[in-house]
Amino acid sequence: MNFDIIDLPSENMSERGEAQISLIIAHCIGLDFMGSLRTLTKSSAAGGGGVSAHYFIPQISGQEIVKCHADMLPSLEFRYPEQVPVFRLVREKNQAWHAGASSWQYFNEQPGRAQNLNASTIGIEFHSPGYAKGDGSDLYFFENFSDEQIKTGCALIKEICQRWSLPLTRVLAHSDIAPLRKTDPGAYFPWEFLAAQGLGLWWESAETLPPLAGINRVSYVQERLNSLGYDCPQSDVLDEHTQKVITAFRLHFMQDSWRIDDKSDAVALNGVIDDALLLKLAGIKE
Repeated sequence: MNFDIIDLPSENMSERGEAQISLIIAHCIGLDFMGSLRTLTKSSAAGGGGVSAHYFIPQISGQEIVKCHADMLPSLEFRYPEQVPVFRLVREKNQAWHAGASSWQYFNEQPGRAQNLNASTIGIEFHSPGYAKGDGSDLYFFENFSDEQIKTGCALIKEICQRWSLPLTRVLAHSDIAPLRKTDPGAYFPWEFLAAQGLGLWWESAETLPPLAGINRVSYVQERLNSLGYDCPQSDVLDEHTQKVITAFRLHFMQDSWRIDDKSDAVALNGVIDDALLLKLAGIKE
């Protein structure tokens, strides 16, 4: 698949050093198009967000960007104007400031990654206008992605994996690595479609519940979440931390039932340990 890569360098980056790239992290941002670019490229002092990602993938094609934003981005030229392009904000050899406080599996044990995974990750922001109501006021308010946007994203991810010799399964959500703080890319990000392309973790159907003799459901869930890579305490209690990790798991692997009912406390609702959750946990391919 051919698509344009447009360089729009961000001020928010640092040297990666000797760290090895190990993971690709999918995000989404809910501001409008130009607000998203400003947030991801400008420092806080310059009116931006002081954050970044390596790549930003909009929902609209190159020709739509030229039509709507030529006054603000006058120098853009597209070889494939009918395709959704990719904006490269930070070169892969450098760190983008996208992960924040984060953890996954054993990767935090490597030098320079005890607090966050910026040094060993590549971040991709998918534009989802309206996510979190745009202003971040409701992290459980999700918006859709476009089919063409996702196709471009899949092609980009495959290129990155090939470039850095990464297993295609090394694609995670921001909410997977920071479940206490984040919900993006959210309940509408098409993880099942990515899995059909060989990208990311997914599950195989399991018809029988895992053996739970001698342990309770909470203990099993915490143990299984930890074995997958989530930071989940082995407290044997359905505490708030565990509930939020379960929420992150549901947003990735159980999107059709991530919200149990219409009550407002999404975190508490997703702490419910039902048979469907146990079956999904048992069936994840590692």
